Amino acid sequence: METDYYYSTPIVPMEAMPVSSWRKLASCAGVDPELFFPDHYQLRVGVMAAKAVCQSCPVQLECLTEAMEYEEDTFGIFGGLTPKERRELGSRSR
Repeated sequence: METDYYYSTPIVPMEAMPVSSWRKLASCAGVDPELFFPDHYQLRVGVMAAKAVCQSCPVQLECLTEAMEYEEDTFGIFGGLTPKERRELGSRSR
């Protein structure tokens, strides 16, 4: 498994995560997945672009919930949040 040293977390490809029926309804379906995994050179712009797609997504909560369940294994923007934002949200809910 590859590790992204910018985030210091393992990178798990979307294909390795469980397939959920809600994904068919996601605003990101059909969008280049690379948008949700911005490189550190264009991190701010990439994060803003990915969050713009998530903002109007009808299944944003489902996506975020699944990402929170697999937090140790997820990198990228899921449910409109970065890995750091998801960790902060998780630590507040405990």
